[in-house]
Amino acid sequence: MTQYATELQTQSTLQIKPGRKDQAQNLVPAIPRIEEIKPTMLRTLTIPEDMKSESTPVCRILPDGKCLILNRYGDGRSHALLLFGNDGIFERQVITFTEYPFDACYVTNNTVAVALGVTQRRYWWI
Repeated sequence: MTQYATELQTQSTLQIKPGRKDQAQNLVPAIPRIEEIKPTMLRTLTIPEDMKSESTPVCRILPDGKCLILNRYGDGRSHALLLFGNDGIFERQVITFTEYPFDACYVTNNTVAVALGVTQRRYWWI
């Protein structure tokens, strides 16, 4: 077996050149640190007067550029999922909740999952 390996090495035509003259480099882009990131205003949402609140716990930008927010308004007991267009203009109230909407995430083109919670200081999820 050793003799066979020796024969292969002597038949090779591979030539190795020392140095970096003919080698390519793979450059990795530098990722900015958190203090180097400068926030910019993308859009302002136009919320109907009767749905304005001081607290908007969740805002999600969808892949098509539209925006969803979970809103608590009125006497603080009204909760709704609101949809806004790419321009920030209110389109429609998607659904209202009797429980406090805690979080939301995009699932598919027309599906959003909403976590509901805070009943006697315990969280439950649907």
